Amino acid sequence: MKRVLALIGALLIAAPARPAAEYESWANWQRRIDDAYKGLKHRKVPGKTVGIIVPAEDRDDILTLTAAAYNVVQKNTFHTVLLFLQAPPTASLDGLAVPDAAVFDTSFGRFSVDTNLRDKLLTGTFPAHVDPTLFGLEPPREVQRQLAFLKQMLRGNATQLRVLPVYVKFSNANDQVRDYAPYVVDQIRDAGLDKDLLVITAADLTRANSDGALIKADATTLRGVRNLDIDAMIEGKEDATLPDLDALVMGLLTLRWAGADHGEILAYGDSGHLVLTKDKRIPVSYVAAGIASAPPLPADIPHAPQEKMLQIFDDSLRADILTMTRQACLSAIDPTAAKP
Repeated sequence: MKRVLALIGALLIAAPARPAAEYESWANWQRRIDDAYKGLKHRKVPGKTVGIIVPAEDRDDILTLTAAAYNVVQKNTFHTVLLFLQAPPTASLDGLAVPDAAVFDTSFGRFSVDTNLRDKLLTGTFPAHVDPTLFGLEPPREVQRQLAFLKQMLRGNATQLRVLPVYVKFSNANDQVRDYAPYVVDQIRDAGLDKDLLVITAADLTRANSDGALIKADATTLRGVRNLDIDAMIEGKEDATLPDLDALVMGLLTLRWAGADHGEILAYGDSGHLVLTKDKRIPVSYVAAGIASAPPLPADIPHAPQEKMLQIFDDSLRADILTMTRQACLSAIDPTAAKP
């Protein structure tokens, strides 16, 4: 019997990823997400969690990392979700792209687009662009998987949520992100959403030529996530690249301008540790992270009840009287002694 169970387990581990068509129904999405959440407990990131980073992949062995990120915002309240995604390499985009649609219809429900925020992003110094070719007639699959997690997390309240997916692609990430991030935050504040917004960045982490190069590159990349340091993300990495760099730095710097001050790594994995790896020749890493703004620490002022204060006063008064008495005695004996 044990051999049979072991054989079944080996077959399950070796099974290839299921085709995307199998996940079109909500029942299948729900089953996948339920499996991803198994064994995960709610984790509180210090401060108010204002954003998360999730992998861009949707394989079953990656979804657990995504669930770890959504776990830290389960008890949060937010009105709008701003979703940053890396645009495909073939996209003719240099900046930000937003959808033209007012709603997204999926097999598991309808989601409203935050048209107010979208319209604000379409105007100004660094406007986004409407790109029907990127979004198509229905939300792209990378958008749908985040909508599925939101529906699972919010249950019946998902209908009240507004979403705004934004594709990102820069010709010069180092320069452009420093212009676009503060501009986007200004539009968020003009829309009155600065305290009612969750920023999700869907991005894989690092692709490298070897496991050693991956570990070396992620030493600085993960530090960049923790410190919201885009310079650590952008700096040159030998034998390694960040395939979704534009989306990553856009998400991090937007959150930093919005008031976030630190990130926490919730889960990390690379393709060498995962079951359904597509290509073992090219190591890829993934991360789930929570980005938060910590409230200022309260001043450490000790509180003493009235009885304690009276006791301190009485003790001090008795000490003063004793000191004065001693000084009076000394001055009577020695005229040069200090007078009370």
